Amino acid sequence: LREGINEVTGREQVEELIKLNRGKICQSLGLCDNDVPYVSVSELVEDDISPDGDRRLEDHCPDFVISIHHCHKAVVFTVLGTRIFPGPPHDIIMDLAAKTEPFHHGLAHSGMVAGTRNLIKHALPKLSAELPSTQATPCS
Repeated sequence: LREGINEVTGREQVEELIKLNRGKICQSLGLCDNDVPYVSVSELVEDDISPDGDRRLEDHCPDFVISIHHCHKAVVFTVLGTRIFPGPPHDIIMDLAAKTEPFHHGLAHSGMVAGTRNLIKHALPKLSAELPSTQATPCS
């Protein structure tokens, strides 16, 4: 999904690159274009930008892909790993946030907690929208 993302600038170029890379994902997985209904990369998420134009780490959402695999009656939610420089440093900073905080009846890595909360905020509505159309059953 991110192939070539560090060589483009501006929202329109990022959108075109993501469209191209989404097509490559579909081709390599043997899926149709509409079987990858949603992709998200941090360059296109505007919710993590403060009023002064800075990106806020606590609102950073890791990059993700939602794909539909009809033969398995499954909606697949793929969270991409840490992005390496050059590029936005938020993934690395989240990884380095080495303190713990309360999460899900226990303690968890604070960077992973922030990423999880933002994935729930951004991705859960998209996932929920896809489940009825595929008759897929969510599993954990």
